Amino acid sequence: MSPSDKQPLACPRRCYLLLAVLVLVLGGAVLVGLWQAPRFWPQPTPLPPTATPTPAVRHPAITGLSAQVNGEARTVTLSMTAQVPPGRGVAEVLLWYDTEVGHEPRRFVAPLPDDLTFSYRLDATR
Repeated sequence: MSPSDKQPLACPRRCYLLLAVLVLVLGGAVLVGLWQAPRFWPQPTPLPPTATPTPAVRHPAITGLSAQVNGEARTVTLSMTAQVPPGRGVAEVLLWYDTEVGHEPRRFVAPLPDDLTFSYRLDATR
């Protein structure tokens, strides 16, 4: 064996170990730098929320519906209450119920007030 074949292997091992330590140190430094980056470039302050206006009510809002049956008088009373927006008016109310007579809608025409209460008594004997 020649003397060149018996070189110690310690130097390449130390070089790889030193390279691994250097990669870890540099990686840690990059992570610390990224962690501190927001301090160097502050985030923009968010704008305060602006209040959005409540949309105006354009149509009447029905606030109550009911049907009451009177067995002795053989009548059914249909009732509805509604809130009409200011400046708007109700020109007509249509009533349709599911019977042979009720297949034709009943129209009630008149300018009605803003607080609308409508009631219709149906004779159940017919």
